[in-house]
Amino acid sequence: MRQGRIGTTIVALGMAAVGVIGIGVVGIGVVGIAQPLHGQVGGGCAPSVFVANGDDGNLSVIDTATDTVEGAPITVGGGPIGVAATPDGARVYVTNNGASSVSVVDTATRSVVATIPDLASAQGVAITPDGSRAYVTHFFFGSTVSVIDTATNAVTGSPITVGSGPTAVAFTPDGTRAYVTNNAGASVSVVDTTTNTEVDSIVVDANPVSVAITPDGSRAYVPHDNAGNTVTVIDTATNTVVDSIAVGTNLGEIAITPDGGRAYVTIFGDDSVAVIDLATNTVLGAPITVGSSPGGISLTPDGTRAYLTNENGGSVSVIDTTTDTVVGEPITVGSSPGGLAIAPCPPSPPPGPDPTAPTAVVLEPRFTG
Repeated sequence: MRQGRIGTTIVALGMAAVGVIGIGVVGIGVVGIAQPLHGQVGGGCAPSVFVANGDDGNLSVIDTATDTVEGAPITVGGGPIGVAATPDGARVYVTNNGASSVSVVDTATRSVVATIPDLASAQGVAITPDGSRAYVTHFFFGSTVSVIDTATNAVTGSPITVGSGPTAVAFTPDGTRAYVTNNAGASVSVVDTTTNTEVDSIVVDANPVSVAITPDGSRAYVPHDNAGNTVTVIDTATNTVVDSIAVGTNLGEIAITPDGGRAYVTIFGDDSVAVIDLATNTVLGAPITVGSSPGGISLTPDGTRAYLTNENGGSVSVIDTTTDTVVGEPITVGSSPGGLAIAPCPPSPPPGPDPTAPTAVVLEPRFTG
């Protein structure tokens, strides 16, 4: 059973300010030329993909503008497996399954800024839509989910009791409910995020491994791994199973396009990715062949590219979702890549003075006679 996380990201560009030229009483002075905000001039920026290399204890970072690995890997804890980015892209949270901890990575400096200990068998991780909390599943530890306050990077409250072997978490768009897949319990727990208690448990097929919720919040899609070959569809209004889609053998992660039209599911057992039409809940065409043993998958904010890890290939494949074809060669990362998340450019500090800008000149009036 493999487990990775899906990250959801947004990219924003700042607007440039306009300079002002003033005319004095006697002379002409440059009053000031304001500097452009981040990303407006000089090409802007592109999202980055953070990939957990399970056997190496680190993260690889991929620039989506060039589809190349940026710099050296970021060392985290042992056995990193799940990755989630905050909505503003400033931080990435990484579950270290082998170290029983969560690493917090500053995406601007590419460095670990906090380590949250005592999180035994940390598996999946997801960030609430408002970025205030991270929910972490414990696969082998007490059938629970821990909640981290992202402002303090400390665990808050008591663990939430769910089903057996929780793996993944996904939130409704309003953040009021979390859906947790219980891989060993053949169920999906529904958690009220206000009280952090389980309010419902939905019986599904064996080995639910991951979950994604449609942008309108009306459906949850749950793939099944190991012997499972289906994706279960849950109506979130009634918390009942309304459909089951036959996809392929030993499924992995799932990602839904921003328009809610399609879902991309990794098929670990077939080295491929299936595309599901969510209007009809049917598989579109033949599976897309990728690298060896695909697991984690995430979509760019505009939905035009899917990035997925090939666990046994030590690489990441890229799919053009407009043509549903693989783009270029797999991108080499570390050993046993699992979860991945796509984060936008981190927030930029206010622009400072430009040393090349003209210095303000004031000519005093001169009175004669």
